[in-house]
Amino acid sequence: SGRFPQISGFRFRFDPDQREGARILEVTLEDGTPIARDGRIFTVSTIDYMVNGGDGYAGMFNPTRAVIREPLRDSVTQLFARDRDAGIVTIGPSLDGRISR
Repeated sequence: SGRFPQISGFRFRFDPDQREGARILEVTLEDGTPIARDGRIFTVSTIDYMVNGGDGYAGMFNPTRAVIREPLRDSVTQLFARDRDAGIVTIGPSLDGRISR
């Protein structure tokens, strides 16, 4: 469907009009160093919902190889609520060019 997870630590350029499997045009580290298309497997952090195919990601992750760590959702939610209630905003969202069309 053209959806993709949010990223950090690298940048990519894509063309949504290309066929599935050919939409990614370029992937680089943040400093512009190209990441080779050599079949290397990278580690990602995500939630188990997506690992198991949620949000349309069936087949993207390998649930049998996934390492599910202790869920932090409740702790993180409590911290967000605490900061919200105290009027604390630590970082505002901004565009930084990690994903470009």
